Amino acid sequence: MGSTTDAGSWQANGLRAISRGLRREERDDTPGQRAAHDRIAQRCQPHWLWFALAGTACAVRSIRALIRGHRFAPPPANGWQPCGLLLAVLLLFFAGLSTSAAQLLAGVAKVDITDRAGGPVNDPSYAKALVLRDGSTTVVLVTVDAVAIGGIGRVGNDYLGNVRAALERELGIPPASVLVNASHCHSVVRADTDALTVQAVKEAAKNLVPVRAGAGRGREDRIMENRRLKLKDGSELD
Repeated sequence: MGSTTDAGSWQANGLRAISRGLRREERDDTPGQRAAHDRIAQRCQPHWLWFALAGTACAVRSIRALIRGHRFAPPPANGWQPCGLLLAVLLLFFAGLSTSAAQLLAGVAKVDITDRAGGPVNDPSYAKALVLRDGSTTVVLVTVDAVAIGGIGRVGNDYLGNVRAALERELGIPPASVLVNASHCHSVVRADTDALTVQAVKEAAKNLVPVRAGAGRGREDRIMENRRLKLKDGSELD
């Protein structure tokens, strides 16, 4: 058995090594490595509370032994005898990882894109954005009150490229993580709708709050109709 002083030095050196390792890990990890760490933490999440309680119990026993003057030694090579305080620190750290890895954030915003100089306006048109973030992954869902994204209408063919490039440049969101939909509303939108869309996404990203995701199923059959009618003479009316 080693002396109490040797054990305290061994414990202090271990804690310093952990601290250096964590700082180095935060600095050197690539996004892929951080994502892998998140997946590991998620798998450990159901068990972290029991591990933390066990580590705390070990810590209490270690402190009591110190008070009573018992001696400590590093764990033997052929046995499992960890220092309780060190175990508690490690398990509580990984418990924090599992909690943060499971947190889903969401934010929404909308910006008016109506061209009010184009004529009378009954209802305003909007670019609406939903931003979702889970750890290091961010996705953007946008709906634009326009007849189409490029091809026809006021939204040009360069709209999608402009929006995705701006979001990657200003927010670091990859183009593949940006999904845009046209609501097929026959509205007259402004010429700078691409810039207004980026503004909506940036505002949504500032409004992120913790959320819970769910799924459901329903049915609605009262609002659809076949616009193309086939008349008795065989002709069609659209």
